[in-house]
Amino acid sequence: MRPEFSQLDSLKTPPTLKDMAFDAIRDSIVFGTLKPGEIYSEQVLATELGISKTPVHDAIVKLLMRGFINILPQRGFQVKVLSHKDVSDIYEFRTALEKQVMRHITPKITDAQLEDCRPFLADINQFDSVMQFLQNDIRFHCYMAELTTNPQIINALEGIWDLCLWVGYGAMGQKKIAENATNEHSAIFKILERHDAAAAEIVITKHIQATLERVLEAM
Repeated sequence: MRPEFSQLDSLKTPPTLKDMAFDAIRDSIVFGTLKPGEIYSEQVLATELGISKTPVHDAIVKLLMRGFINILPQRGFQVKVLSHKDVSDIYEFRTALEKQVMRHITPKITDAQLEDCRPFLADINQFDSVMQFLQNDIRFHCYMAELTTNPQIINALEGIWDLCLWVGYGAMGQKKIAENATNEHSAIFKILERHDAAAAEIVITKHIQATLERVLEAM
């Protein structure tokens, strides 16, 4: 569920059936249509999606690798029930990756890139639902990650952001919880303007830790 903002979107290869199956199943998990602890059949999902079993199977393998599900041999797959430790592990990994993003981009971010970032910051402060807030939040972080031009970091974070969207949507059911996070993003932006990499690592760590605490409190 990675938000897109690239100027090259129109040139991208159309999604494959595997991609569409992955998006559909992942979104069903995020929005709670497929419920944690329940067991589901690849064949049933393929029938519901109106496609063959092969792209659904490929999507299931990707969901397994992303940490959304467990495979039950001869039975199907089960949406994971995440413990507090599972969620803490997700955010610990996210912290390590986003600290590297800050370390990479803060010293050399340009005025033009900062201006391009402002709309994402503004969007975070204007939302009508928790899901809209979470998606706007990911757009902001995604833009910063893209500035590294490091595909390994970007790909790893895409997987983590999917999990954070799932966890956040399930736990942060009240708008006031999301509102508490808006000032943290403004602080991140101000540090970027100062080109202070050490401070940027500190502020991103505090932001992600605060997000984790809000999620765990709401679980």
